[in-house]
Amino acid sequence: MLTLTQVRKTYRPSDRKEVVALHDVELGLKPGFFAAVRGPSGCGKSTLLLTAGLLQRPDSGQVRFQDQDVYSISREERAALRRREIGFVFQQFHLIPYLSLLDNIRLADCVDPESQGAERAEALAEQLGISHRLDHTPGELSVGERQRVALARALYGNPSLILADEPTGNLDPDSAQRVLDELALFSQKGGMVLMVTHDPEAAARATHPFTMNQGILEIPS
Repeated sequence: MLTLTQVRKTYRPSDRKEVVALHDVELGLKPGFFAAVRGPSGCGKSTLLLTAGLLQRPDSGQVRFQDQDVYSISREERAALRRREIGFVFQQFHLIPYLSLLDNIRLADCVDPESQGAERAEALAEQLGISHRLDHTPGELSVGERQRVALARALYGNPSLILADEPTGNLDPDSAQRVLDELALFSQKGGMVLMVTHDPEAAARATHPFTMNQGILEIPS
């Protein structure tokens, strides 16, 4: 379903030597895979997510998703595919501060005419234990609740792939386990998860662990 083949990405800052963020990366995800990439800051993890998420074109190599070379199709086609099939979970949540929990979950309805509707959002809120907060704004929620709203938003459109960038980085242990449980459940139901993390306990929940260092992706020994 998602395959990266010989993917390379290099940054060339004007005042510094070039940085190889992705060095001939090979990665394949299938339904049911929960992949975790662990590594230090600056090793290329975020670049990997952006590239896998159809947001950043690599310098070379190929990214295929649902049997399409995603960087050979138009930007509009890529955006439609991303909106339809990929959910994103960020460390900093990126919730809209003046919208309610319900409207934050349903944010995709602003650009997608095929709305899932309030019933789908309410069911996700119930599943994630935040249904009593539907009319609250993000500033009225705890950190753990905000991350669960962000996860519900990622799940709302029934994606086939979730990309998670340090999803437990700001959370207490109980909230972190709740988020990891939901990601694991998503993969067990046939979804794909690609998570990057510094946390060894979070990485241990994955079915397919990887390490990354200086742009090189490896299966840990």
